[in-house]
Amino acid sequence: MEILLGVVDRLIDAPGGVSVAALAEGLAVPRSSLYAVLRPMLAAGWLEAPRRGTVRLGAAWFDLAVALEADAAQSAAPSRPRLQGMSGPARSFLWNPGFTELVDAAPFARPPPYVFGFSNGSRANLWRQGLLHGVQFAAAEQAERIAALRIAHADDDPAAQARDIDAFLAMGVDALIVSPLETEALLPPLARARAAGLPAVMVDRLLGDASHSVVQVAGPDTAIGRLPAQWLVETLGGRGAVVLMVGDPEIGPLLRRARAAREVFALAPGIRILDTVHTEMTVPAGRRAMAGLIERWGDAIDGVWCDSGLHGAGSIQAWVDAGYDGRVPPHTGGDQNAVYQLAILHGVKLAAMDFPPAMGIRAVEAALDILAGRTLPRRIEVHTPLVISRGWETASVRADVFVEDHVRWDRPPSLILGHGMGEDYDPTTFVVGKGAAADGGARSILRTLDILVWLKAHGGEAGIADLLEAVAMPRSSLHDLLGPLAAHGLLQRGGRGRIRAGPRARAAGFAAIG
Repeated sequence: MEILLGVVDRLIDAPGGVSVAALAEGLAVPRSSLYAVLRPMLAAGWLEAPRRGTVRLGAAWFDLAVALEADAAQSAAPSRPRLQGMSGPARSFLWNPGFTELVDAAPFARPPPYVFGFSNGSRANLWRQGLLHGVQFAAAEQAERIAALRIAHADDDPAAQARDIDAFLAMGVDALIVSPLETEALLPPLARARAAGLPAVMVDRLLGDASHSVVQVAGPDTAIGRLPAQWLVETLGGRGAVVLMVGDPEIGPLLRRARAAREVFALAPGIRILDTVHTEMTVPAGRRAMAGLIERWGDAIDGVWCDSGLHGAGSIQAWVDAGYDGRVPPHTGGDQNAVYQLAILHGVKLAAMDFPPAMGIRAVEAALDILAGRTLPRRIEVHTPLVISRGWETASVRADVFVEDHVRWDRPPSLILGHGMGEDYDPTTFVVGKGAAADGGARSILRTLDILVWLKAHGGEAGIADLLEAVAMPRSSLHDLLGPLAAHGLLQRGGRGRIRAGPRARAAGFAAIG
């Protein structure tokens, strides 16, 4: 328990992350003991690993910090979840004036069961988590045909991903799903896989032409950039100054969205682009970047175009921090539940199209279609709805669903929408299979995480009687656990047998969002 509390304290003071080696040295504990604490915290979302050997506070702390603020809005929320996605082909397919290239997969046909390999280039943000869960979910749903799903995470290392692809080829997997880092280093191993007859499906990011894969599964990037940008132009009456927030200048989908948006703004002579900033596709980075823009431009900013709500949520929070609550400029950018929740809580006009992590599911389905020898489109774009704040549709940009119906008040802010895994999906509780039983020390850590999850789901406060049932432990054991947590400030006791998130939990939540 002391290790867990020490980890939280050190990461509150270093929101960008701390190396595991530095944590072990600072806490004066063996790395084996430290990893026994870090692993369950990483698995439950209380920590994230932005790169190998480094950890930082995870999105679950952000969820806990937002829970109290969002709790008041839940009573006004729809009585049931509404449309979270749309079935059918993407607009880019229906509106394409050209023809669609088709692929005959008959040469790859073989009977099940299959072994799939998933080479995952990155786990750098919450969207990547949703994609990974989608692949795992789809493989589990098709367990009668997919005997095993093998996963390798490159964690943004091109050389590691190249080795992973070669390893899957050597293992003899039947199909390869690749969410690639956009680097030529992957072309040789992909060429070797293709020469060996191993069918590959590219998902999310793409690599140049399609010669190295059978099918490419992607999102409608140009539509995600263009339609919200046109909405912003019309919402501003064709005149005003905007700032652009682009997640990463080297990632293809984000470049395509930004290019499409710039085309729209270039055709609107009354619109001026004040500034463009690049973020890390995270809430903290978006918050820091927008704070800098507000300091520089202030009231001169009439609108904010974001390519994703992963940093759009941070942008809205920065405006609120700067004293603009209730008069935050119109925003674009979807994906993350937090951006929809914050837009409603702070009266922000919003237009968004989620970049659907359901493409992970579609990639598994495409791989199965290939092994069944079916004909497929060379490029499959996964459909996503256009989401607009109620009352703020424009002449040429109409909503498929309103923000107020799309938001999920019954799910954490970190939820990435468009996931395709059903109404019950929660990234903080998603599991595939069961691990081995934990020892006594690990059980206390897991119980602590269970308590935090329970508080996060209940507005940051709960009755001790409810906790007893939720974490399935004796009252004496629960009180023994609550003692050091309350003394530390991670939790605090309330009146009439209640417990709530303490000041250190709130500090962790604010540190997690920058």
